[in-house]
Amino acid sequence: DRLEALRAARSARAALDAAPDPDAPVPRKEYVPEEMRAAPGEDELPRDAITMHHSFGFESVKRNNLHYLSEEVIIFTVGAMVQTVHLGTGEQTYLYGIDGEGVGFVVVHPEKTHFALGEKGVNPGVYIYETETLKLKRVLVGGTERAYSCGRFSNDGSKLATVGGYPDFWLTVWDWREEAIVLRSKAFSQEVFDVTFSPFFEGQLTTSGTGHIRFWKMAETFTGLKLQGDIGRFGNEDLSDVAGYAEMPDGKVLSGTESGRLLMWDGGLIRTVLLRPGGKPCHDGMIECVRLDDETGRVYTAGADGYVRVWDYKTLNDAEPGEDSAEAYVDALEEFLITRGAKKERLDNEKEEAETLEPASVKSLIMSEPDHWLVQDEKGGVVRVPLDANGAPETRNATRVLDFHAGAIVALEASPISDHVITAGEDGSVRVFAYAEKRELFAARFNAPATTMSCAPPAVDPERRVVVVGFGDGVARVLLRCADAWKLIDAVKPHNGAVTCAQYAPAHRAGSTPMLVTAGEDGKVWFFACEREKGTGLAPVGFVKAPGPVSALAWTDAGDAVLAGCASGHVFEFAAPAPGTVDATRTFEFEPSRFRAYAFKRPRASAASVLAEREGAPPTITQEMDPADVIEAKAARKRFDERAAELQEEMDEAEATTVYPVTHLAYDATGAFELCVGGEAKGKVFTCSLDAEKPLASRDAHAETVTSLKTRQGPSRALTVSGAANGAVRVERRGLEKHWHCEVHDGVRGAVTGVAVSRCEKFLITAAKDGSLFAQTLGAELRGLDERNEPQVSAQVSTVEPDPLPFLEADATPAAADIDSATTYSIEDAKVKVEEDAKRAAAEEEKMGVREFLAKLKAEYAALVLENDARPFAERLPASAFEVDPGLREVIEAETLADLERARESLAWHCEKSSLGLKKLRERFLDDVEQERAVLRSFATGRSGFATTSFRVVRPNERLEADLKALKEGGARRFGGDAGGPRRPGGGSSRAGSNASGSMRLSRSQNMRSAGDPNEPVLEEENPFAAGHKQELRRRKRLAREEEWRRFNATKPDEAYENPEDVAAIEVAKKTLGDYKLKSDENFVVAEEDSMNYGKKREQMLLLEASTRDARRDFNARFFAMRETRAAVVRETVAGAARVAEITAELGDADTPEGARALETVGEPFRTTPAADEYPTESRDEATEEALAAFDAARRAAAAEVACAG
Repeated sequence: DRLEALRAARSARAALDAAPDPDAPVPRKEYVPEEMRAAPGEDELPRDAITMHHSFGFESVKRNNLHYLSEEVIIFTVGAMVQTVHLGTGEQTYLYGIDGEGVGFVVVHPEKTHFALGEKGVNPGVYIYETETLKLKRVLVGGTERAYSCGRFSNDGSKLATVGGYPDFWLTVWDWREEAIVLRSKAFSQEVFDVTFSPFFEGQLTTSGTGHIRFWKMAETFTGLKLQGDIGRFGNEDLSDVAGYAEMPDGKVLSGTESGRLLMWDGGLIRTVLLRPGGKPCHDGMIECVRLDDETGRVYTAGADGYVRVWDYKTLNDAEPGEDSAEAYVDALEEFLITRGAKKERLDNEKEEAETLEPASVKSLIMSEPDHWLVQDEKGGVVRVPLDANGAPETRNATRVLDFHAGAIVALEASPISDHVITAGEDGSVRVFAYAEKRELFAARFNAPATTMSCAPPAVDPERRVVVVGFGDGVARVLLRCADAWKLIDAVKPHNGAVTCAQYAPAHRAGSTPMLVTAGEDGKVWFFACEREKGTGLAPVGFVKAPGPVSALAWTDAGDAVLAGCASGHVFEFAAPAPGTVDATRTFEFEPSRFRAYAFKRPRASAASVLAEREGAPPTITQEMDPADVIEAKAARKRFDERAAELQEEMDEAEATTVYPVTHLAYDATGAFELCVGGEAKGKVFTCSLDAEKPLASRDAHAETVTSLKTRQGPSRALTVSGAANGAVRVERRGLEKHWHCEVHDGVRGAVTGVAVSRCEKFLITAAKDGSLFAQTLGAELRGLDERNEPQVSAQVSTVEPDPLPFLEADATPAAADIDSATTYSIEDAKVKVEEDAKRAAAEEEKMGVREFLAKLKAEYAALVLENDARPFAERLPASAFEVDPGLREVIEAETLADLERARESLAWHCEKSSLGLKKLRERFLDDVEQERAVLRSFATGRSGFATTSFRVVRPNERLEADLKALKEGGARRFGGDAGGPRRPGGGSSRAGSNASGSMRLSRSQNMRSAGDPNEPVLEEENPFAAGHKQELRRRKRLAREEEWRRFNATKPDEAYENPEDVAAIEVAKKTLGDYKLKSDENFVVAEEDSMNYGKKREQMLLLEASTRDARRDFNARFFAMRETRAAVVRETVAGAARVAEITAELGDADTPEGARALETVGEPFRTTPAADEYPTESRDEATEEALAAFDAARRAAAAEVACAG
């Protein structure tokens, strides 16, 4: 037994030693991002089937999107990932998001040991990575529902504050090391741009965003620690978005505005509005950055104007506003203009030099480095500004270390003969990238945003150097790619709105000229003939008017017809006109010789199937069923069919009004066409035919609208690439069962605008509206390679390198003049204007001929009169002798009077109608108005100006006048006499407690008992008198209280006994107090003076109406007297100003500075022209020429709008 006990003790000790220590720290969970991301579907390839090769994009318009991760390494968000770039070597690393819809913000820990990503998606998380290893260390969940917008670490790095986006806008403070929420509150109801912890006061934060700034405190309440936010109240200052702000050492906050004014906040109120001397704002445009250097006491501000201005903190803090406004004027210590800087690989040309000197638009400013500033340029770039030995920026030596598109990339085309890709952006730039070499070659920038782009086919440009680009100002430009720059070789303006599509015909008949078709938001589809080589010499042929804005175009392979799709859902095909076949004498619009329309009908489930899925299918009738069951089943089937018919009708009505905007059109090899639309049919690719009513086939491509699709890509013609509105990209290969699908771009604002496959079928290039441009490497499966990385099917890849392109100066193609002015007429408008100008010129010429003839006659007449006057009196002819036809004047006057009478008769009906209408309006709105509302404004204008108004007084009607007259004569008896006289006890109006009959009302329980059957036995549990029942217990308590009262009343003294003190007090009360009976007393009678009836109430109303009208009249009398005083002051001041001007002129001081200042001061001291609302009755019937012209213009515009609608 001892041996067994010893063995048991040893086993227990061993088990205890092997058990984990409960006091030991619990090891952290290891996070594996690949396991946390959504797994690919069964028919999808793994994510690494395509890998990132290089990123050429950057969200330059996103605030606080640039941070230093370590020395020379920056980090920012782009697309659906976070990217780091080494500024020295250009090396890039990529960190994909986990939640799948993009990254809302990235922020770096103050010690640069960690960085946090706030993502987008369904209940997204905040993921904190270690800087050195890029390993995921912490995951914070529950901070928002859909997306994070901004975040910031605390100054000591222990806390993290994040703000969510729509719909919750949660402000959350985290203990990120413990992955725990400390505090949470709703930040605001609109977008929040930034959140920061106070650098001076622990537990304080600040948030700012759309139309607000808010100051937060972590306050101790009786329920615990809470976030309490104090919203900034703008008061008289215009409401503004706030992006940049900085907290001062004393707790005040200095913030910028979108107007460029600086606001000093103190406790949620604006203490001072800071301006530069002369009233100029501190910046021109939005102030994006405000920084305080607490060591030097300097404040740095920067914004959209490109300037960084330096202010003295004490001057800003001590600035005192004026008495009448909160404005104060301060001057900057220094200012520096940040330019876009020179590129690392600078090209020597004038455009590059001009772009170098162009001011940047500062979106974010990093000033933490000792030897330079790093600027996030909203115009698309990252600028490095070196600092001199004194810490001042050397702006002349600024370098653009990274260059990108600013804003959305709207189009992308890959060269079929070289490793280059061409992009067009919303910033108006057209760029060329060498994706294999990971660099940008050159760019051209234009005055309008680019909207579409396509490459010229071999039939137009065998060298494949020409692209046609459409722009937002309606201009289509043809560009030729040279070795070092773009050359503009043609430009036309066919549209009044943005150009949405532009494509050359893929082929043309032998001997005929190539064709170019463009379409725009104005609904016009234009055709141009290319009369010169390389698709230039664009001669307009004509245009067709589409039923809506055109969103997609496709040529037939033969180049003889065009398929067009509209944002309104219309699809139609029409024949392309041959040059010279359109009669363009008056207009370029023509009717196509062949026109076919296609109405898209979405394949949808029947109402019966929808109802069956929603409520269940009706029972099936079988032979084994009972007759009763059969009848019930038939009834159920009938009810189901009726509901299905109603639902089908509703579905048909909804479908009739549904619009499916067209996003993609392309012919296939069979003559049918591919169609992608938005709306409820989004995400599918339909195969349709103009000869078929319904789509021939459909396939699923994306969950959202397909925005870009290209088939038969690569030398093998086997790849199909598509992009969607949620930033997803899909790659398919013919013969491969699986496809690749991934959210590459931002899921909220990263709609894919361009996809392409390289000529070697190795790279996939995609672009999106979020400004991201990615070159990715296709894996072996998608390239069709076997295990030895050799093509399974021979692909005809050209291994011959094309001839080197000529440089811009050496290229022989003639350049064309650009269309720079936004006011330039479109082709059709120019033609119409030319015709109008020709007609106007002909009319003017005819008028000039008549005028010249009349002038000649007048001159001859004047010469004859002078000659006649020069003769002796006896030889002079009388004046009547110069009249050619004495009766001509009478005839002309008679004809004129007759014309006037006819015009008066023709307009008599209209005049009478207008007069009657005016009379009715006066009767309805003006006749009963005694005094109208008038406005009286102060002499001061702007923010210090104010105004007061008079009262609108209405004339009393006849009944009211009669009632007032009767009131003065006979008092209240006129309105009802004594109808409500004193009430006496026992009468019908008495308020006695008992009823008239003296009957006693039964309680509810007694009524219930009396209503039942008296002979019905009562159950014991329902019997209220049973022992232990609640009513019985209450009855016993009541009896006990009554017994107690009886004992107490037994001690009551004799009724005849009266306390002497009470008797004395009653006597005093009888002598001094009135008889005030309660209204519930049986003997209560309403006193005559306290009674109220209709007559008295009507009298009160009349007196109140009269006193109100008298008060308004009295105020208006004083108001109009003040108006006359103001007018007299204006007249006197104007006369004095005129006298001062005369004296200045007499003294000859008008040209001196003092005289000029005096004249400017007295030029117009007060507004002398009264507004219409200041004298409403005096100016009502006045009609100025300007008012009549404005009325006529409005009437013509309304008539034109009605005509267009008809």
